[in-house]
Amino acid sequence: MNNWDVEFRLEEDASAARVIITGNWIGDMKDAHRLLVDVCHRWPAGYKVKYLVTCGGFIQFPWPLAPATGKRGHLVPNCVSTLVTTALRCCGSLLDDDLLRKLRDRTGCLTLGADSQEELGNQRRPHIELVTVLDLQRHEWYWTGKSYPTVSQEGRLIRITDLQTHFLDLEGERVMVLGCHDLNIFSPRARATTRNEWRRKIREDMLSLTKKNKPTHVLQHPQGTERVVDHCRRVRVQRSDALDRVELDDVAHRR
Repeated sequence: MNNWDVEFRLEEDASAARVIITGNWIGDMKDAHRLLVDVCHRWPAGYKVKYLVTCGGFIQFPWPLAPATGKRGHLVPNCVSTLVTTALRCCGSLLDDDLLRKLRDRTGCLTLGADSQEELGNQRRPHIELVTVLDLQRHEWYWTGKSYPTVSQEGRLIRITDLQTHFLDLEGERVMVLGCHDLNIFSPRARATTRNEWRRKIREDMLSLTKKNKPTHVLQHPQGTERVVDHCRRVRVQRSDALDRVELDDVAHRR
């Protein structure tokens, strides 16, 4: 029995839907599968969107490295590729043929926030926050992940340094896919207060790539969930063009 309620909030002619979870969510694979099945089951008839977006940490996948860092704190060779391979394998196992068919009838692409931690619940240890993207029509997987950590994550988050992975060609258009805190790259306040050299470089490089790629959609994956006082768990599928209207002050090209 599923211990959640699903509600839909619709906007006409929207191109994306976001799954918003209120209450506790630990990213259990079985729960994630059941939730997607339930969302498909309750999906309003006749609606289809280009993108179905889950939250950051929608699933937790097993940490495949022991340890992630060497004696001097440097990442072990091929650390990111090993984590990505494990994440993609887990995301693939989440979606059986029946669920894939149901999703394909409702959306063109599915995004999955996929996190892993060397020590579960301890962000003082190495951890990673990935986003995988499945083009449901071509059955092709893509990936990116958080590149711009929070201050508390500095030195422990395994950052995605290949910023071009944030830009994908999906549904006949260029899309920017962001982890939760990555959106702060475009914040005027962050620009004014950034003192750290490597943070400044990430901002400059990301802004340059954004101007070059000219994305028409931004799919962000907030980490964590909305909280409610009674701690009941509710799932809201919000079909909204708000995902398309993220204002990037430094980006020359806008919709």
